[in-house]
Amino acid sequence: RRGAHGCQHHLAILQARRAGEQRAAQQARGMRQRRFLQRGAPRAYLKAFGMNLKEKSSGKKQGQLRITKRGPGRARKYLWLAVLRWVQKDRVARAWYERKIARDGGLRAKAVMALMRKYAQALFHMARGAPIDSTKLFDTTRLALA
Repeated sequence: RRGAHGCQHHLAILQARRAGEQRAAQQARGMRQRRFLQRGAPRAYLKAFGMNLKEKSSGKKQGQLRITKRGPGRARKYLWLAVLRWVQKDRVARAWYERKIARDGGLRAKAVMALMRKYAQALFHMARGAPIDSTKLFDTTRLALA
């Protein structure tokens, strides 16, 4: 039989082990993210956000492209807000956004989602050390901004 002190000591060891496992899991997650940025591709980054396109069709509907939403919703939410700010501040992104809205018949959310996909790819390259340059993301000659 153990006394009260022995149980508390055993509990403290278990808590320390759990904390160590959590720290190790966080470090492994960070290593995976760094390894992903070193070896990964921008398309895989989009897939991790849940913004890759997939055809949604059934027996009655012919496939419409939609985002998969498999990634974290909170990340998509903050990316949405970042893109709205980007459209306000960057004239190249704003011109592309307005042309996309005109082409799609006024569907603003669809245009924002397309910009989110472009911005996520830019973030991938930014994490690898490249600056975000809108002229590399958009064809400025077609936007009449050259």
